[in-house]
Parts: sequence; structure tokens; C-alpha cells
Amino acid sequence: MATSLLDRLSGSDNKRHELFVWSISKFELLSAFHNVSKSDTEKIQFYHQSAKDTLDELNLLLRYLTSTEDANDYESHFVFIRIGQIYSLSLFILEDESPGKIFDESEFLIKILSEEDIAIYASNTDDKKKKSPSSNKTHYVYTPAKDLATTILIQIVETFGKELSSLAPLLNTLIFKYFKKMMEKSKYQHATFMTSLLRLYNALFRNCKDFVLDSTYTSKFIKLSKVVFNDIYNDLQDYPVDFISTIIELWKIHFTHDAFIKQHSNNITNGLFVKFIEAEIGIYGFSNDSSRIYTARVLSEILFDYYANKKIITLDEVWEFYTRAYVNAVSRDTTSGCFESIINFIGLCLIVDKNFLSESNYIRIFTAICEIFKSENLIDIQMDSISRSIRYLRYMHMILLPKLGESSKIMTLFNLLNPSTSNIDPDDSIASVFNNDTSDDMSINATVDTQWLTVAQLDLSRILISSLSSSFGLEERIIRQIKDRIVNLSTNEIFNIRVHSNELLKEFLTQFPQYLSETISDSLAFLTSEFKKKDKFSFAKAHGHALIIANVMEIADKDFVSFELIMRITIFTTSFIKTHTTTTSDDIYYKGISCWVLLVGLMSYSDEQYIMMQTHQLFLFWKVLLSPSFIYKNEDELYRNLEIRNHALACMLTYLNNIKIDEETGKQVSYLLTKCSNFNHSISLKSKKIDNVLLMNENRILQVYVKIHQYVKGNFNSSLLILIMKNFSNPNIYTEQTASYIASFYDDRKYRTVEEGKEEILQENTVNNLLRLNDGFSFGLSSKLTGLGISNNSLQQKKHTISNISGGWPSKDYCWYYQFEDEVLRPISQVLSYDHLSMIYDTQFDSADPVYSPKVTTSVIDSSMDIFSFVFPYLNSSIQTSVIENLNLSIYSKSATPMRRIAIAANVCVAIHNTLQIFQKQELALDEQAGKLILESIKKIEFYNDSYITKLKADSNGLIIAAVVRGLPEEEKANFVRSQTHMLINSVAETTEPYFRVFHTLSLATIFKYNSKYTQFEPIFDVIMTLIRDPHPVVHSWALKSLHVLLEKHLMIDIRTSVEIIKTLEELLTDPSYGLYGCSTLRYNYNMEFNSHIVISEIMKALTETVGPSLPELSESGALLSFKNIIISSTISSDIIFQIISSQVYENIATFKLDNILADHIFITLSKSIILNAVNIGIGSSYSNCKYTKCSELVASTSSLRAATEQFHILGQLFKLQKKQLFITDMEHLSWMYLSIYPKSKYVQEYFFEWLANCYTDDSHWFEKLYLMFGISRKNVFQRFYKAYDTLLSKKGMLITEEKDLKNEDEDSINQKERDNQNQEVYSDKVPWQTQEVILKLMEYVLKEDPKNAVLAQNVSKLINIACQASSMSIISIKNLGLNILSNILKQFSEIRDSQNPDKSILEQQEASITSSLMSAFSNGDSPRTIAVAINVAAEFIASDIVPLAHLTRISKLFVTLLSNFNDKGSVLKIEDCVIKTQKAKKKIELSALNAWAGIVKHAIISDNKELLNFINSYSDFLIPLWIISLREYVMIKYGRNMIIQSDEDNSIEGLIESKKTKVELYEPIWLNFVEVLGLLMEKDQGLILNSLNENEIDSFMFVLLTQCIEKITSNFDNHAIKGHILPVIHNILRSNVPFGILFEDSIYIEVIGILDRLILTGSTEEKIAIVDILNALIHAYTIRNTSEDEFLQGIDKLYELLRLLLNIVSDLVPFIKFNNFEGNSSNSDILSKQEIILLKKAFHVLELNISQFDDIFKLDLYTCLLFIIGRIFESEEHDILVPTVLPLLKFISMDIIMNGLNIELLHIFYGSVKPIIFNQLSKQNTIATILMLTSVGYPGFTEKETDFITNTLLESLKISETSAITAQGLKTVIKNCFSNNASKVLTFKVLKKILNDLDSVELQNESSVIFSLIFELTKAINKDNDAKLVPAIVVCISFAMWYYMISPGNHEEASSVIITIAKLNPEKFKITLASAFNQAQKKLIEKIVEESTSTKNDSSNLKSSVELKTFT
Repeated sequence: MATSLLDRLSGSDNKRHELFVWSISKFELLSAFHNVSKSDTEKIQFYHQSAKDTLDELNLLLRYLTSTEDANDYESHFVFIRIGQIYSLSLFILEDESPGKIFDESEFLIKILSEEDIAIYASNTDDKKKKSPSSNKTHYVYTPAKDLATTILIQIVETFGKELSSLAPLLNTLIFKYFKKMMEKSKYQHATFMTSLLRLYNALFRNCKDFVLDSTYTSKFIKLSKVVFNDIYNDLQDYPVDFISTIIELWKIHFTHDAFIKQHSNNITNGLFVKFIEAEIGIYGFSNDSSRIYTARVLSEILFDYYANKKIITLDEVWEFYTRAYVNAVSRDTTSGCFESIINFIGLCLIVDKNFLSESNYIRIFTAICEIFKSENLIDIQMDSISRSIRYLRYMHMILLPKLGESSKIMTLFNLLNPSTSNIDPDDSIASVFNNDTSDDMSINATVDTQWLTVAQLDLSRILISSLSSSFGLEERIIRQIKDRIVNLSTNEIFNIRVHSNELLKEFLTQFPQYLSETISDSLAFLTSEFKKKDKFSFAKAHGHALIIANVMEIADKDFVSFELIMRITIFTTSFIKTHTTTTSDDIYYKGISCWVLLVGLMSYSDEQYIMMQTHQLFLFWKVLLSPSFIYKNEDELYRNLEIRNHALACMLTYLNNIKIDEETGKQVSYLLTKCSNFNHSISLKSKKIDNVLLMNENRILQVYVKIHQYVKGNFNSSLLILIMKNFSNPNIYTEQTASYIASFYDDRKYRTVEEGKEEILQENTVNNLLRLNDGFSFGLSSKLTGLGISNNSLQQKKHTISNISGGWPSKDYCWYYQFEDEVLRPISQVLSYDHLSMIYDTQFDSADPVYSPKVTTSVIDSSMDIFSFVFPYLNSSIQTSVIENLNLSIYSKSATPMRRIAIAANVCVAIHNTLQIFQKQELALDEQAGKLILESIKKIEFYNDSYITKLKADSNGLIIAAVVRGLPEEEKANFVRSQTHMLINSVAETTEPYFRVFHTLSLATIFKYNSKYTQFEPIFDVIMTLIRDPHPVVHSWALKSLHVLLEKHLMIDIRTSVEIIKTLEELLTDPSYGLYGCSTLRYNYNMEFNSHIVISEIMKALTETVGPSLPELSESGALLSFKNIIISSTISSDIIFQIISSQVYENIATFKLDNILADHIFITLSKSIILNAVNIGIGSSYSNCKYTKCSELVASTSSLRAATEQFHILGQLFKLQKKQLFITDMEHLSWMYLSIYPKSKYVQEYFFEWLANCYTDDSHWFEKLYLMFGISRKNVFQRFYKAYDTLLSKKGMLITEEKDLKNEDEDSINQKERDNQNQEVYSDKVPWQTQEVILKLMEYVLKEDPKNAVLAQNVSKLINIACQASSMSIISIKNLGLNILSNILKQFSEIRDSQNPDKSILEQQEASITSSLMSAFSNGDSPRTIAVAINVAAEFIASDIVPLAHLTRISKLFVTLLSNFNDKGSVLKIEDCVIKTQKAKKKIELSALNAWAGIVKHAIISDNKELLNFINSYSDFLIPLWIISLREYVMIKYGRNMIIQSDEDNSIEGLIESKKTKVELYEPIWLNFVEVLGLLMEKDQGLILNSLNENEIDSFMFVLLTQCIEKITSNFDNHAIKGHILPVIHNILRSNVPFGILFEDSIYIEVIGILDRLILTGSTEEKIAIVDILNALIHAYTIRNTSEDEFLQGIDKLYELLRLLLNIVSDLVPFIKFNNFEGNSSNSDILSKQEIILLKKAFHVLELNISQFDDIFKLDLYTCLLFIIGRIFESEEHDILVPTVLPLLKFISMDIIMNGLNIELLHIFYGSVKPIIFNQLSKQNTIATILMLTSVGYPGFTEKETDFITNTLLESLKISETSAITAQGLKTVIKNCFSNNASKVLTFKVLKKILNDLDSVELQNESSVIFSLIFELTKAINKDNDAKLVPAIVVCISFAMWYYMISPGNHEEASSVIITIAKLNPEKFKITLASAFNQAQKKLIEKIVEESTSTKNDSSNLKSSVELKTFT
């Protein structure tokens, strides 16, 4: 029997550990109940019993704890929470079997709280540990048993609240008794217990359905609340933050009570506003980071109750309330909280009403909230705050818009931009969005009073267009109206509207690029016209149009915007600036500004060559404008000149962002910046206007310095650097007006106000408080400092990112509201209006998620810090020291105000930290003295209680020491690190001040982090392990964080250390003296921000990654059990951070394939719950983790999209680990929901690709799922999800049901139809286009991975259907995917036959669909790239032979039309409905057409398709010249000068050069296909090609093609695919009969040979086969070029080079043939593959083909070499494999030597050397083949003995089935040659003689057949060469025929056939022979034989014509 829990505890020295172990093991057991099938009664019974046993043991524990005096030994709220989970889980398991048990157990727990005597006394427990029975007196104070009971009760109430309503009054009474005691004396207050009690009270209120609140308890609660808030306000006492948060939550009781509602019935929202927002509830609730989210939730729930449940307010009143709260907010705490509450309210509404955001509802909500932008609400509101409001709205959009269907998004967009809806076809799909009533109030109305509302509307429009892409572009007229509307807004008189509209326009034109050209042209036309005006110049309009052009230059796709148009803009701009560079008169100035804006935009044009073309002119402009001093007459002239300079510098910045900067450019720019700065310093005129423009000028200069720092860093002026440093560190400046050092230099006044001074006094001096200031400047704090870390917003960065600092706690960005929370700690707001040109020059600017520039003052600070960071590492040590000393003057200055000092400290720490990061990244060294100075400087920076600065300082210490170490000699490095760590360890030991200890400890960890090679781990580890036991919360938490930093870098940790860490961490986790839980309020509140338990989880994660596969080794010490306890306990936590870390640990362990450590089901359940929970947006209201039980809350836990998507990533990894069976079924519906809401999520997409990769082979339904999902409605996707919610709503009485009106049936019918229509709304939409895009990619994946997939083959029609739908959509990416899928279908399924009609392809029936989808790609507005793809797919369709060409009239007509366009010289190309306007796009289409034709021609030739060839022949005379011309153009563009563009409109444009890259890129993908098809045509009919070329250019043209191919190969030597494609093309070119004279010129030929040599060295076998063909063609080309003997011999060395390459290939395969190879066994170590054998045969065959071309002298040398090679092959161990490859070559050599009378001795030597091998070692087949080959060519070297041996061998071989065929065939060849050479003659007659002698022994049919065929072959040979002996031969042959006829009854026909054939050979001799040599019986037999044959064939006419049968008689 298992040991009971109490027994285990009593026998344990560590009771918390024992209780922890038991709890986790029980949870692991019981949590598996979810996976048990309802039909598995045996398992269900097991779990029921286990649950009962668990409850019994826990009840015994509770009884024991109430009676024992050592209860504190068990105290651990951390463990109690886990026990509560087990308790509620046990009740959950027993709910159906024992429903009453929930009440009974709850009642038992209440008895503990009421202090009833329930104790039991264990028999084995010492009397000392027993409490005496309790008296009647009650204490109502904390005990561990009560804490455990309260914790369990919270979870039970949240799980089964409705069943405990009757117990609520008793619990309420008890709870307030405890609070009465606690409020009497603070000593009775226990932070955790008092919070738990209040949470229990709230849980009762929220979850007990029939709970009736007594007014007594309400008054008690209100009294408690007032006391608490009074204590806080008067700073009398601290309370746990969660306690106060729960108080705020409980005020919901008051505000939703009928009494309050009745009291404020006249204006309930005003009453709520006064009592909640303006009272201490809202003030404190929103101001505290921990309570804010609770406050926001409670507020939304109150309003939701008023609106949805009680229906006492309307939705409009809800939004009015929120806007009032927002407008009256005095801090970002409240504004952030308002939006958090708004979104939670919307989330609640979505649960009860699925269509809450559908149709125009979202725009109505948005419009209502935008009341915050009313002019009366913006009085005295800074632009920073207004911009932040727009950001809040943007965050809201990003959270909520995924919940909208596409039709609702389109409706919202159209309501905003308000296009005219007249004349829309009511049947059109777009018409549905106009069916609902809309208000003009929702559309954009751009006026001064509504400008910020307009900006917010523009921002929403931009987001919608980005989300919808071009899916709403089905009605061109509507889209054009929208475009015109945006263009009008982009030229609005109001600056803010103008610049933000330009943002929107850029996004619109990104999605609809077909309107780019006309938009740019129209704006240019306006500017041209406006510039001609002498007066009434409209700057706003001109600036708007200039900004339109400038802003879209980055997206000016050359397919849509002609280069000529770009040039027109360039000339327009530069010609004006050239004439008026420095002019500042009114109109000229404004025109100049517009031109500079244009030039800024032109520098972002995506063509570097174009930009480089402008370089010379640009520098002329800059020198003229920036170098000289400007003489000004007044302030206005100076201001205008400075403004022009600012634009010129912005242009310079854009220019530098888009070129590759070199040193010379850096010097020129630096010179100009120096001149510019000198001019600024020379200005003596002072005014605020001038100061501001000078500040912007300074900012631009600094920004440019940041861009060129790489080229000036080495000799940067130290004085200038010190001056720049003052911008972020000068103690004498701190306000916006004088934030710049240079500005303060001009004016020494300080602009500090009295109010600012008061605010500063009240603030605590920390970075956190600086980040909370509302002045938009925060005493000169850099915008790089954020609550999340350091923002990398330098212009050098490609993307804005946040860098974490060593020692940072996990980011809080897991929850959906993190961006609102981040705004609380982001005082510096970015506004586009501050620097509107940033959207052009800033490479980080992303229109989809824009990040604007801060105020210019802050921007100067940021840029100054960047320059310091980039330059400082490259200064010499003395200058570095000087710079730091100057910085110290600012840091330690006492003249600064306290808040300014903290701002300086933060700025300096960030600047130094960024500098040190560069030292680390670039591995730079820091001088030791400079390093020590920086260390000392950092140490002296105060504010030790500031965690932000402490982290920066500590991390910087580690980086400094690492940088110093890099510069020390190797022997000094360890000593230096040791000395620094020793000093820090001493500092830790000598001080007891917590914050000092934290700084030094964290510094020790970072020293190890950055210097692990030279730092000893043990001393630092020992110090940290000591400190983590310090009970002070600051030391404890940060020591743990230091341990985490240390272990992250310690990659080799031993088991002993791991055991020590894990056991210590478990002890700390459960000990109430540490961490969040316990009696201390101070510790509780500190851990709310710096939670030590989270760090413990992080440490465990780091240990998992370090220990890895060695984790099982921890089991012996028990540490593995502790590890398991910690990780599984994290999954039970209600905090998402713990859950995420534990799931990451599980992922790591699963990756290590350690299956028996963590239970899979726990983490799979967790993952599924996190994913499910994030579908809806909301703030969690449950205190416990209900993921393993159930919960009655609408939103149990806060949704976390990031956590959910990370779970998808983990599940994707589990797919790879073959664990899909754990989750795939349960995730099916969930995953599809996510794909329909968040299709752009990287991890969701990754999950689906893993799902498909692991399931398509064994799940036959995968295609059906994808197919269904492609066209499914959102309603169907979410049906199951909302059904579950409806069940919950029904239980709560909140389910909305339709009420029937029974008055009139007709009226009821009408109402029903209306309701049906309403219910369809957004959820009747199809899934978003992004989801469809992912589905298409998934299908394309399978098509590529498994082309012959059976499921795809079965669903071809559906696959084509989807491809057709996709290719007809307006979104380019989807259209391209559809075409790609169609292309794959044609390639992979065209050859598969239809099962019902095998003669036809399965695709033939889909001809109409395929044709339709292809033609739909030629719609108006389609991208030229898409059209090009469609043309190629159409070509594949024609070439696929699926459908007869005659049926493809539309497609074939398309190709004919494409050809006819070549004759059209117009500027516009029209294909079907598509109009191509730019020359580049037109050229692209033309080349695509030629490429498609090339594909068709190639297929026709290769497949010999007669129908297709006939079709092609009609156009070949037109196509071939076009291919040749295109290839010429390609070469001319590639190697010629840049193309000069001339305008059709203005012939004066000269010297404007179009980028070569632009032209060449059109030809690169296709030129090779042209070469290939020309090669095939040349092979087919060389005249076709040569007729299109002049005779004198054929050689050079073909040579150019050849060189292009060779160049392509040389640039892709490592790309086997390219080489494999090009080498056959080269062969095709070379095998034409062109002599290639240039190729054989010495310099070129050497290079070609070198390339071939390298190809042979690095190529694959397949490539070498192609190279052999090339070598053969080259040899052939040489021979046809050098026909005379002299010419041939003159370049013989070139021929030898080719033979050398050929032999190199051979020697690589068989290296033993080399003369200098002396390996003993002469064997090839590796057996050759089939491909290598083919290569070897091919190489020998090429030698065989080409040797005959040589003169006899050279030929003999070659024969000698080759015979040597052949001999080595005979001698090799692999001779049986290799000999067949050389026999053809040996035969050729032997024959040539013998027939031409060459040196026969060569053959004798060869034969003599290989004779033993031939007769003794070769296989039978090879021996016979070799002998017969030598005999047949007439080799005379066989001896008589050898001939006899050969004869016997051959006859024996005839009897063996394996060799009979080859022997017979060889003998026939010998017999044929018996009269041409003596060897054959001798062997023939010896074999025949032997056969005749042994004839009687021949009995087998196969032998008789062979013998007979040999005799017949001899007869034919005699007839041919020796007529005199023909009669005897005929006698012998006929005799054998009769003999064969007699012994082979089954082969009579063969005998008769031979007789007839002989008769035909010589009829006269045949007659003579019959008459003279055969008797009558024999003649009758012969006649019988012939008659049988002729009767069988029924055709004896031929025989009768030559031999009359009667002559036989």
C-alpha cells in the first residue's frame, strides 16, 4: 500500500519539498484525465478513485495543519496554489459522479476559516507538536491552514461558483471578520493572506449566480476601501498592490448595484464618471502599473453590464463616457487605461454579439471615439499628446481589425473615403458594401478644426488599404475616385493633412501601381503649370504635389513608371535649382522648396546608377548653397536660406542612404558639413524663429554625420565631438526651448516654469519617473530610453528595434495591451509633422507601421548620442581620455536640477553602453587607462536605487573589461579580469546597502558574460549563491537575475553545480521568506515588478539549454525531481510569463528527445488553452489557472496573441519530432481559426507547413481540408468556437435570443429575413485573402515536394478550380500563385491518362477552366510581371499536348497577337484588356512572348509534335530573327555603353542615361532559352538560322552566344543546376557546322580550356557527360576548320589539349591507368556507378570517333597510349566491369592497324601482355567478346594451340545459356569476315569442323538452332565472296535444314525460311544443287518443308516465281 501524504511528511526533513513533490506528482496524474475517452470506463473509474484519494489526503493534511504547532514548516503559498489546483481538479473529475462533493468540501474548508475544531492528531506525531483543542474564542488571524483553505476556495469558487451560492453569506461574514482584525493592528496583516481573502470575496461575487449582496457587507467594504485609500493618500501604511487592485475590482459590486443605479438614474454615466474616474478608485487604479489593467477591466465590465445586461445605456453613451474620461485624463496612465478598457469592452461585446464589429459598426465606434479630437477638447493640448492619441487608435486597429471580415473592412474604408456609389451595378460584388445606411460624419472632412480627426481617419484608411491590398479594386471607377480623393487631400492647404495624406497615397499606390504613372504625371503637370505663374503661386498645392512625387519615388516600379518620366522630373527640378540655388524672394523661395522636396524624393528612386549619374550636379548644388556664407538683409531672408539648407541637407541624407558611400564621398560631405556648421556659428541674429530653424539645421548636420561616420571616425574633430556631447549631457540646459547646446550658446536664458519646478520637487529621481513625465521632453531625456529597453532608432539601423540590457526582466509584451502600457513609459512622442521628410529619407520608415521623428530637440540629442557611440571607439586613447573627462564634468555637475541630473546620467549611460556594444561587436580594444577611467566614471554615477541605470552601468562594466582585455598581452588578460572581479567581490562583502550590492553583483555576472574565457566561474558563482539567500527582496531578486546572466554564458556546467542550483532554487521558490508570497507588504510589492519566481524559471530554462541531454543524470541526486517540480509548477501559474517559459523548457527537452522527464499531456493542454484563449481579446478575470479545469468567466485569463503564436511554433517543432499524435486532432479547428484571423503570423504559417509536410503522405483528407478552407465563410470557421461561448452565455443568462412578434405572420417573415441578413454579415465573408494565399502556398509546396501525389491526382479538377479562382483575383501575389500552381499542374499531370478514356490526359476536360484562368491574367491593371508569367504558363499549356492545338484557339490567337505587337511601334501595348504603358514593361512582355515561343518550339522539336511543328513553321521566319535580334540587344546592352533616352515630347533631352542594370535584368532570365532553341533549330535545319544572318557574321554571332554561356557558367561554378542547364546548350552551339575561328585563337582557346579543366575538376558525373559531348564538338569544329594537312598539323597542340581533357575525365574514373600510378593492385577503390560507366563509355566513344582524323604518325602515338590504357583496364581488378567500355575502341584501333598496315607489332605487344588475363581472369562473357572481336578484325597473332582452345571455348559457350547469345552473335560476325581475313577463316572452319564431328551429340533445341544459323551465315558469306564453292555450301545448308527440321518439330518454319532464302540468293545454283545433290526422298522432304511454310503464310508467289515446285519431282 502506498505511503500516505501525512506519513511522507512526518518522515521528511524538508516538508515543503515533500509536499511540493507530492503535489506535482498528483497534478501530473490527474491532469491526464482530459485525454481519457468517455467510453473508457475502466480508466475513468481509475481517475475517479485517484481524485477521491487525493481529496482525502489533502483534507487530512488540512486537519493536521490546524492542529500542529509546526505548521510553519509547511507554509508555502507557492505550493498552496498548486494544491488548490489539484483540489479543484479532483472535484472537476468527480463532478458528474459526486456533484454534492463540491459543496461538502467547500463547507469543510469554510470550517477552517471559521476556526472550528476539525483537527486530527496523527499517532506518530510528538505531543509537543499538537495544539490543544481550540476554545470557543476565535482569533481570525493568519495561519498556514487558513491560507491553504482560502487558496483552495478561490479556485473552487471560480470553477464551481454557481453551486456555492448558499455558502456565500457565511464566507462574507468570515472575510470581513478577518479584515476587522487586520485593520485594528498592522501586525495581523499578512500580505498574501489578506489579498487572498479579498480575492475570495470578489470570486464569490463574480461566480455565484444566485449571490445576493447584503447592504451590510457593502458598507463594510466601502469602509475598508476608504481606510485603505486614506492610508495610501496620507502615506500612513503600505498595502499589497494586488490587494488594492482587488478593492478596485470589488467596487463593481457597488456600481452595478440597483441602489447606485437608482440613485443616478438621471445620468448613470455621469455618476460613474464622478465616483469612479474622478475618485480615488480611478486616480490610484490607473496610476499604478499593476492595478491599471484591473481598473480598465472593471470599468469595461461595469459599462458592459449597463449596456448588455441591464440595457440602461446605449452604445453611444458608452463611447461618450470613454471620450470624456480620456479628454479629462491628466496623465498617460489614464489615457492608456481608457483604451485598454475600451478594447476589453469591445471584446466582451463580441462574445455576446458576433456581429458587433460587422458592417459599418467599426467605423461608428471609431467615429465616436474620435470625439477626443473635437476642437474644444484640444485646447492647450500639445501635438505630442494628440499624436499619441492617434497611436492609441492605431494600436486599437491592429488589435481589432483582424476580427473584421473583408466586406466590413471595405465598407469602413469606403465610409472614410466616401466614393460616389451611383451607377454601380447592384449585382456587382462591391455593391453589397453600400447597402447599409452610412453617415457623412464618418467620412473625411478636411478642415482646420477637424485636422486631427482627419489625420486619425487617414491613418485608419492606410491600415485598411494595407490589410485589404487590392482586393477591393474590382470596380475601376470607384478606385479612381478614391485615388482622386486621396490626391486632393495630399494637396490640402493644411500641412498636417497634407503630409499624412501622402502617407496614405503611397500605401494606395503600392497596392494599385497601375495609377502611379498618371499620378506622378498629373502632379508634374500641375507643378509645371504652377511654376509658370507670375503671381498667386499656391505653395500648399505645389508642396503637396511635390511631396506626392517625392514620396512615391521609392515605389516607382519601372514596369509602371517610365524612366523618361523620371528624367522629366529630374530636369524640371535641377534646372530650377541650378538657376535659383540661393534665391530667397517670395515665389522663388517657395518654388525652390518644392524643387528640393522633389530632389529629396528622386534620391530615393530605386536605381543606384541613376543616383550616381546625379552625383556631380548634386555636389555642385550643395557647394553653392552650403559652402559660402550667406549675406542676409533681414531675419526673413536668413530664415529662408536656412530652410533651403535644411532641405538640401535632407536631400544629402537621402542620397547617402541610397548609395554605397566611399571614402572620397565621405570627405566631400564632411567638408560641406564643416562649412555649414561654420556658417551657423557665424549667425549673430537672435530670435526664436531663427533658433528653431538653426536647431533643425544642426539636427540635419548631425544626421548626415551619423551616415558618414564610417569614413570620418578616424580623424573626427575632438572639439566638435565634445561640443556634440553637450547636446545630451550639458547640465545647464533641460527645457525644450534650449535643449541644444548650440541653441543655449546663442541664448543663455532658461525657460523653466514655476509649475515645472513644483513637479520636479514632487518626483522621485529615477528614470522611471522621467519616463512618466508629460512635458514631451523629460528634461532632455533621449527617446532611445523606453520602458522596454534601449531603442535602436539610429539612421544607421535598417529597422527600429529594442535592445534588452543584461539583467532585464522578461518583456511584458506578451499581453495584447503591452503597447498601451509601453506608452506610459514613453514620454517622447513621434510626430510626422516634426520632420515630414523623414518618410522619404529614413530607411527605417515603414508605411505599414510608421515610426516618426521626435521633436527636433530630442532628435538632436539622439543623433548626438549616435555620433558619440560611433566615433568614440576609433579615437586614440589620449583623445578618448580627454572626451571622458569632459563628459565627467557634466555627469558630476551640481548645478543641474535633480531630474536633469538623472536625465544626463541616463543619456550618458546609454551612449557609453552603445559605444561599448560597438567595441564588442567589432572586437575593438580599449586602452587600459581609458577603460579604468570609464569604469570609475560609471561607478560614480549615482542613482543606485534606479534599476534602469544600474543595469546599464553593470552591463557597461562587463563590456569595458572585455574591451580592455582585448588590448592586453595574453599573459596579462586573466590577471586584469581577476583583479577587477576581486575588487567587486570585496565591495559586495564590505557593504550591506542593498542597491550597492545589486550593482556589484550584476557587474560580476556581466564580466563573466563578456569575458568567460579569462574569468573564473567559481568565485562569482559562490558570491551570487550566497546573495540569493539574502532575505532582502532587492538583493534576493537581483542576485537571482545575476545568476541568470551568469548561467546564460556558462555553456559547460557540471552536474554537481547543476544539482546545487536546482535544489537551491526549489527551496527559495517554496520558502515564504523569499519572493512574492509572504507576510511582508514591501517584499510583495517589490516582487510585483521584480518577481524572483520568474527569474527562477528563466534560470531553469537556461540550465535546460546548458545541461541538455545530460538532464537524466540529475535523477540520482533528486535534482531531476526538483527540476520537474519547478517546471510543471510554472504551467499551473496564472501568469502567462511562467507558462511561456515552462513551454519553452518543454520544447527544449522534447528536442533533446528526453521523453520521460516531463509529461507531454500537461504542456499540450497548456498550449491548446493559450491558443484558444487568444482568439477573443480580453483581460482575464480569474485569479487561478483554469486551463486544466473549467471556468465560468467570459474571459478567464488575459489573451496573449504572442504567446499563442509561440505555441504554434512549439507545436510545429513537435511535428518535426514525430509527436503530432499528441495534438493534431484537437488543434484541427483551432489552427484553422488562427489561419483565418492571423494568416500573416510567421509561426502560424510555419505550423501549417509542418502539418502538411508531416501529414500529406498519411492523411488522405489533407487536400479536402485546404480546398474547403479556401472558400469557406468566416461564420463556418468560428461556428464551433462561438457555440461553446453560447453555452456559457446561456448559463449566465446573457445569451441574446431573437424575439418573435406574433402580431402578423407577414411582418414576422420580414423580420426573420432581416435577422437572417444581419446574422450573415461579417462572418459570412470568406476567409481573408492572406489566408487564401497561405493555402495556395501549401498546395504549391506539395506540388513541388511530391509531384505525383495520389491525392492531388484524384483532385485535379478541384486543384485547377482553386488555381483558376486565384489567377482571376485582383491581388497580384495570389494571381501569381494561381498561375504557378497551374504551371505545376501542367508539368506534373499532363501525362497522366484519364482512367475512363486512356487516350486522353486527365486535364483535357479542364481545358475551358485553364484557358479562362490564363486569359483572366490579362485584365486591366495587372502587373507586367504577372502577364509575363501568364504568357509562359500559356506556352506550357500549348506545349503540354493535353488538348489538340486546334481546340486552343484563344491561346494560340494570343500568341499570334503577341507576335503582331512587334510590328506596332506605338508607345502603348495592349494585350486583351491590359494596357502596357512603359517601355520597360512593353519590352518585358515582348521578351516574355519570345521566351514562351522558344519554349513551344523546343517542346515541338524534342517531342516531334507534327501539329505543333506545322503551327510553328508559319511563324519561324518571323521568330528566328527576333530571337537573334534579342540576343544581340542583350550583348550590346551588357557590354556596350549606357542607353541614351530621348523624350518623345521634348527632343532637347540629351545625355540622360538609363541604367544598364534596368535593361539587362529583362534579358537575364531568358536569353539562355533563346540560345537553346536556336541550337535545336540549327541541329534540325541549319539553314533556318544561317539564312537570318549575314555570311560574314555567322561565326562571330555564334561565338558571342558561346561566350555568354561560358560566362554564365564561370559566374556560377558552384551552381550545379545552372551548369547542368547550360552545358547542353553549349554543345548545341558547337555542333553546328560553324568553324568558330575566333574560338581557336590562342588567348581565347587557353581560357576556354582552363574553364573546361575546372569544370571537369569540380563537375558532377552528369556535367562531365555533357562536357564529353562538348569536347567531341570542339574536336569536330577543329577538323572542319582545318581541312588541309598543313592547317591540321599547325594547331595540333590544340587538338591534343582536347584529348588531354578527355583522358583526364577517363583517368578520374579509373586513376590506375596513369603511367605514374604504382598502386599494387591497380584497382579503383570505389565501384563505378551506372552514370560513371556511361561517362566512361562515352569518353572512349569520342576517342574512337576522332582518332581517325590524325595523320598516321600521330595516330600511332595515340594508339600506343590508348592500348596502354586499355591494357591497364584489362589488368585492373574491376576488369569485368570496365572491359566492355573499351572493347569498341580496341576494335577500332585493331582494325585500323591491321587494315592500314600500320605497326602490327603494337597489337602483338598488347595481346601478349593481356593474353593471360583474357584466357584466365576475365569473365566468360568478356573473354568470348574479346576473342571474337580480335578474330573478326583479323588479328593474326593467335597460335594454333590458342585457336584450338578458342574453338573449344566457343563451342562450350554455345551450350551455356548465359553465353550462348554473345557467342553466336560473335561467331556470325567472324563467319561474315571469313573471306576477308585469315584469322576469321581459320576459326570459322575449325568451329564448323568441330560442330560436324560432334553433330550426333547435339540434341538440345537451342544448340541445334545456333548451329543451323551459323551454317546459314556461312552459306551467305560464300555466296558473297566465293561463288565457286556455293553449290557445296548450298548442299550443306539444305542438309542441315532437313536435319534441323527432323530434330526440331517446333521450329519447322525456321528451316523452311532458310531454304527459301537460299533459293532467292542464287536461283540457278539452287536448281542445279537440288537436281544433282539430293535423291527423290530428300527432294520430297524439302518440298514438304517449303509447302508447310507457304501454306502457313498463305503466300508462295515469290517462291513460285523463281523455282517451280514441279522441278522437285
